[in-house]
Amino acid sequence: MGTTARVMDSKGRVLCIRVSDGSPWLDGGTGYRFIVGAQTQTLTVAGYYTRAYERYSYVREQLELNEVRTGVNLVDEERTKHILEGEPIAQSVQATLFDAPVMTTSVSGWSGGHANPEAAKFGKTQIPEFWTTDRFMFEVSDVLVDPNTQWRRQEDASYFHASASGEGRYVCVEERYGVPIRVVADRVDDGFRCVTAFPDYGGAD
Repeated sequence: MGTTARVMDSKGRVLCIRVSDGSPWLDGGTGYRFIVGAQTQTLTVAGYYTRAYERYSYVREQLELNEVRTGVNLVDEERTKHILEGEPIAQSVQATLFDAPVMTTSVSGWSGGHANPEAAKFGKTQIPEFWTTDRFMFEVSDVLVDPNTQWRRQEDASYFHASASGEGRYVCVEERYGVPIRVVADRVDDGFRCVTAFPDYGGAD
């Protein structure tokens, strides 16, 4: 009987889905098929455990960084709550009960909530399980003040250095320890005020 598991790289990102079909390999090991889109690759048992150890080492390093990369949050309380907890998007629908119109309310989506499992049910990207919420907000704050952050206006694809002038809403995607973080911010004086932020694993919200 085959087994299935996710395989992640040394940065903790999912590479592919591992499917063990039990077929013998030339070296006597068990055959594993790695499903990557339409491509199929094969890896030995030794290679699989090497990747597993690399992920273990990476996660252990991140847990240690949680202790030192924390304590600074430049995002205001209201926006921090939006980013981490979020709020449900309610939808009102008119129905008929015993020939009388009634309004029912249901949750049709979620705004923010990237540390909230309830929001994950609606496809919201989640902060890494090996990061604390304080750590995530620290990294967001680091992006906000980093002079090397590459910002662009949200309405076009023109990139601006952080020292560029001009009011408006800006967006960037900067990587911190293997995690791409999208930050949306308003230009305020010589800095940026965060509107929202979340891990951006590619086309997510």
